[in-house]
Amino acid sequence: MDTPPMQSDAAPAVPAAAVDYSNLTTDLVIDIQGRLAFVDRLAVGAVFGAAGHAVKPEAPWLVLPGETPETNRLYSVSDRLVTTARAPDPAMRGCCVVGSSGGWVVTADRRAGLHMVNPVTGEQLALPAITTCPFFYITNPTWPLFHVNILQDQLIRVRCGGGGGENEKIHARLPLCTLVADQMVGWVYRKVVLSASPRPGGYAAMLLLDLDRHPGNPAFATSDDPTWRVASSPDGIEDAIHHRGKFYSITYSGVVEEWDRRDGPSSNEFTSRVVSPKPAKGGGDNHHHRKNYLVAAPGGKLMVVTKYFKVEDGEFSWQTKRRVCFEVQVLADEEKGGRWRRKASIGKMAVFVGASSNSVCLSTKAHPELRPDSVYFAADELAKGPFCRGEDGYHNHRNGDDKKKVVGVYSLKDGARADGLPELGDHATWPPPAWFTPLI
Repeated sequence: MDTPPMQSDAAPAVPAAAVDYSNLTTDLVIDIQGRLAFVDRLAVGAVFGAAGHAVKPEAPWLVLPGETPETNRLYSVSDRLVTTARAPDPAMRGCCVVGSSGGWVVTADRRAGLHMVNPVTGEQLALPAITTCPFFYITNPTWPLFHVNILQDQLIRVRCGGGGGENEKIHARLPLCTLVADQMVGWVYRKVVLSASPRPGGYAAMLLLDLDRHPGNPAFATSDDPTWRVASSPDGIEDAIHHRGKFYSITYSGVVEEWDRRDGPSSNEFTSRVVSPKPAKGGGDNHHHRKNYLVAAPGGKLMVVTKYFKVEDGEFSWQTKRRVCFEVQVLADEEKGGRWRRKASIGKMAVFVGASSNSVCLSTKAHPELRPDSVYFAADELAKGPFCRGEDGYHNHRNGDDKKKVVGVYSLKDGARADGLPELGDHATWPPPAWFTPLI
């Protein structure tokens, strides 16, 4: 078999061979997987999976920048190990992860291009160019000086559902926005959510676009309609997931919506309907930088996980620190219109959230290596880093201030200070780390 992109640099290449693995017994497949090092486990698991064997699902891994553009660093939560792996070219070479789901990640490059890639197998596909959306066009096309121009007034008019009167006047006053191509990451591209089992030639994607004072503009593209189409969302979308075969989102006002094609599977336009009331406002009164994530529990129930920073005052103003905290609400009685219940504990479950990740909730019975009743978190925003004029994507903060914790784990039961992942330290780097669940 070919050497997979995510095989450790230290591992020798395995020559291709025409071997029929379908005749292996299930017990033998499990035994082989259990004897392998954590990166090789993915490579061999991909081969067994292709041969029709059921392999044990992996807990999320973390993608981190490597020491060179040709490499990434990978962290396995289950194994608590980090390794260096080759970055598939071009989809992950020098790119920033802006989404992940179904075993795939979505990356953005310095030319504003979006790519879908399976980090385990290296299979990849270029997603539609942003210029397929009529509100974006390119000028000065010679790299590296070309610019992306955004017709903000027209885009926001569609996002707000058209209308007229005072809204029409506000839209008309929005100026043309022009960015260097590498500024699209962090300034405009916030997150891409893929369908549950995407593949080249058969995918659906939801792109969240941020504009000045107008965040969370949704756009959709599919393999049978490779064009980004902005959809109506007057409140703006804070987070989204793919669940039960559809896209779900939570707006900045707290409403959860379900998205579907307007006129059935053959339609190229997406519309939404409200599926829940607003959850209670999380984070208490003494908070800073509240962020809501939408998550689906193993049983299918929707949850809202709220990340916020509790401000702790010191004796002097310069000693003020922020402590990261999380709260969880679960949607109950969904068939009756739904009501949100705040949960002090999620029991034997662990949640993974992050700006560039499709949020995931796993049973710790099935994954005993994970900490139960906990939230594993990565960066909650795509800071404006080196793609944007070489700036440092994250600011330095005082020692003990959780704001600088880009990755970590928080115990809901204890409610104590979040722990970092000791194998990683405080990764205040660009691109920010992102969770993905290997699909093998």
